Amino acid sequence: MENNTDKLSSLPELLCLFIISLLPFKDAVRTSILSKHWLHIWKYSPKIEFSENFDGNCIDRFEPFSSIKARRSAFMKFIKLWLDFRKVGEVEKFSLKFSKPNNDHREIIEECVTFVTQHGVKELELDFSDPFWEEEVIPNKRKALFELPKLAYGNKPNIESLKLSSCSFRENYLSNWQALKEVTFGWMEVTLDAMTIVLSNCKMIESLVLHKCWNLSHFEIGSEALSLKRLVVDKCSFRNALFKVSAPNLCFFKYFGKLCFFEMKNTLAIEEAHLHFYLGYDNVGTGARVMYDLVKDLYNARVLTVSPYLIQVILTGEKRRMEHDMNARHLILRMNMLRCELRAVSFFLLSCPMLECLTFELGSEIILPDYQAMWIDSVSCVIIWMKNKMIYHCGLTV
Repeated sequence: MENNTDKLSSLPELLCLFIISLLPFKDAVRTSILSKHWLHIWKYSPKIEFSENFDGNCIDRFEPFSSIKARRSAFMKFIKLWLDFRKVGEVEKFSLKFSKPNNDHREIIEECVTFVTQHGVKELELDFSDPFWEEEVIPNKRKALFELPKLAYGNKPNIESLKLSSCSFRENYLSNWQALKEVTFGWMEVTLDAMTIVLSNCKMIESLVLHKCWNLSHFEIGSEALSLKRLVVDKCSFRNALFKVSAPNLCFFKYFGKLCFFEMKNTLAIEEAHLHFYLGYDNVGTGARVMYDLVKDLYNARVLTVSPYLIQVILTGEKRRMEHDMNARHLILRMNMLRCELRAVSFFLLSCPMLECLTFELGSEIILPDYQAMWIDSVSCVIIWMKNKMIYHCGLTV
């Protein structure tokens, strides 16, 4: 006779909990349909991620208000039921994402923060941004849609990773967060004073990410005691075109934004640098020199990405190569196949004598309109040097 034993239901509970801990939260929830034995196991997942777009479908901006209200109500009820159920068990990560909260949602948000403080959560993410804001290149200067509840600042929380999107905070209160190692701020006002206070009080911060933040007078960080290893500044708005960094432990640097006057000092530990610019400030009249000095300051990076804007601007100068050899082993050239960019290959090959891998990322972005472009929608080409052989691997997507 066939053995109809339900093997999933017969698994030891500890093994079931281990399986749940390895799954993304939404997949853990889906295990509830396997059997009665699995009905509630997902609620003990150590990685909690409540997202209004749990099913992967964003709320349509033209969706009727009554429908949006019903979805929001069901979402809040789902969170409330989980909070009422989950009283014990370790929680490593807690993430809450939904757009445009109002005072009606304050109670449930404060309950979530209370849960975080009581269960020693190490990763906290609160994202209240509107998904349709992603359509904008530079954010409108909106106020953050919510403020981090006061409950979060007390009793020296164990949080090591903090991600806030359109959720303002009180920088002076963060002095209690001594365990912080990773900080991400997005879609909100972040002043230079606030950033300085956070970095000086939370001395263990190793990663700082700013995504579409505004009201920075300029960007400036620097201290011999700075633990920062990873810095990402993505499409932020500065009132003054000045970007100063002195970080002796910095290994990873990524900048995507307008051209500034850069001062990258004390960055000998740099391993990866990714530079992507769009049209710069009008008052930056010495673009070629600014770009050249920036690349020179990052000469020690083993992985280097440069954008079409940087390539086209730096080649308006008279230099045929960098004054000193670059340490790049992997060079990524984002190009548009303009005539003026052909010199870039020669420029960087001469500047990078230790190069092992050269990657071309070709697109259709035009920065300087005086040249004719070859329009290629999506092409990637990688050239790798191994001993005395050249191996070409190219892929084309039409």
